[in-house]
Amino acid sequence: MKEVIDDSEAPSGFEPRSFAGIGMSCKLVEPIPIDGISEWEEAISDLTSWGKVPDPSSLSSVSLSENDRGPIARLSGDSNWIAEFLPWGSDGLLRRRIDASSEWGVLVGGWRFDTDLGGEQQRGKLQGCTD
Repeated sequence: MKEVIDDSEAPSGFEPRSFAGIGMSCKLVEPIPIDGISEWEEAISDLTSWGKVPDPSSLSSVSLSENDRGPIARLSGDSNWIAEFLPWGSDGLLRRRIDASSEWGVLVGGWRFDTDLGGEQQRGKLQGCTD
């Protein structure tokens, strides 16, 4: 697939990406590089939180890495957090993903962004776990 120009809506701190190939296409939203607390605050600024999430003012460091499932933010401060970026339109199998990985703690909250990608209502998810 080849990347094509995308002018879709994306929350602050994210950029839309589109790919097209013969008979298929893919639209996604990817986080900007997160090298510190200010980038993390920008990434969650347009998102709606649910459950228990860390207060940005309590964080002492933030870093972004990735595994085979996608980007992961590691948040340190009063407590340690791991936030997994799930694709917009995810299959919703959160518990199975978390239970399958020994590095995760308990799912306690997250953030979401509702948007319209390609004529379909999509919900982006950023799930937070604490140890």
